[in-house]
Amino acid sequence: IFFEVVDRTDRRVLHIPATSTAELPQFDAATLWRAIESAAEQAGMGVYVSHIDAVPPRLLYLNARAEEILGRPRGELIGGLPWVMFREQDRPIIRGLIERPPGAPPATSVLIVERPDGGQVPVEMASTRVLTEHGTLSFGYFRDITVEREAVAALRRSEARFRRLVESAPDGVVILKRGMIVFTNPRAALLLGV
Repeated sequence: IFFEVVDRTDRRVLHIPATSTAELPQFDAATLWRAIESAAEQAGMGVYVSHIDAVPPRLLYLNARAEEILGRPRGELIGGLPWVMFREQDRPIIRGLIERPPGAPPATSVLIVERPDGGQVPVEMASTRVLTEHGTLSFGYFRDITVEREAVAALRRSEARFRRLVESAPDGVVILKRGMIVFTNPRAALLLGV
């Protein structure tokens, strides 16, 4: 079974081998690719394929969700360098992922996408390599982690407000975890002689 990916720069069709076992039902490559793409879309993930041993490396494929996250049309990016959509200080990370030695394990990074409208989108990106007869491809996904980052920031703000409230309370406050004192406010420390 092979996935076919069209290199939009020179129109070559790249065949990406897929592994299977005799016990599994056989599907054609187009059906499998649609299933992978559909799963990624439903999970809100952008999918990409880059030809990483081309000189220079270049993007071969982006799905519709990737286009939404990046804020750019796919046609503008396909055939271009795989790091152009990331902020300048993150580009060496992408280059480092590309330059990893063959056989390196899959990698995950958190990077910032720079959108044409000036917005920045934090993404988690994971990649793995696939060896094909036409060269080494990087196949992976990225997802917008803006909501997660906002939730973590809100939690930190809430914890800071709670800490200020408890530390300035006129009453003694002691917090226990599993029978161990893990926090005392200044008033509790005074009352307990600590």
